[in-house]
Amino acid sequence: MNLSLKLFALGTCILVLFLGVSCANINTSTDKNVSKIAVSGSSSIELKADMAKYTVQVSELADTTREALEKTNTKIAQILGILKKNGIEEDCIKTGDYSISTQYSWTDGKQNRIGERVMQSLQITVKDLSVLAPLIDSLSAVSGISVYSLTFDVSDKTEALQKARELAYADAKEKAEIYCKSSGTKIVKPILINESYSTYNPRSVNEDAFANGAMAMKAVALSANTELPSGGVNVQVNLQCEFEIK
Repeated sequence: MNLSLKLFALGTCILVLFLGVSCANINTSTDKNVSKIAVSGSSSIELKADMAKYTVQVSELADTTREALEKTNTKIAQILGILKKNGIEEDCIKTGDYSISTQYSWTDGKQNRIGERVMQSLQITVKDLSVLAPLIDSLSAVSGISVYSLTFDVSDKTEALQKARELAYADAKEKAEIYCKSSGTKIVKPILINESYSTYNPRSVNEDAFANGAMAMKAVALSANTELPSGGVNVQVNLQCEFEIK
């Protein structure tokens, strides 16, 4: 085998491996002349959230960078103290965006320096929803902060994803059986199962809910216990299946 053929073979293997990672695909048929029926199957499972994530941002403007940093650090320390007091562990707090910049305004086409701005955000994970509303209420005591991107989530999706796959396959098989009954044929066995995609969609709260700051977010958190069972957090699976028929 010359070098060009070797490179082609290697590239083909890499492509096959890549496609294998992107979706599940089972094909048990080697006979091109086998009679078959192709159908799709899907399922969606609604879940009740058991955790939440959101972002707290501090943005301070001062004449010098040092002054802006001091103001930012003071508020971050306040926030961390409140989180600790409410039982939020260190591994549930991550630094998000952090920036230092000079801020300007424009007047009559002329650029004027306003001051130095420091922005820092913290990404918070709350594993116990019962503390979410009191925590946000406590954060509202820190003036001039932004609270946004509240998302309700589920800590372990493994069982739900497995069930969704079972239901998606059952849906595909049920469709195939209906078509076989109508056409006077019978299913022999599945010869291809291709999971086109599986998704998990956490429930994000509309940003408009935060128009009035932390207190508005607290109201959303307080209502979460009654709203969440109705849906919004779900696992979805789509399959393409082929069945041998006779």
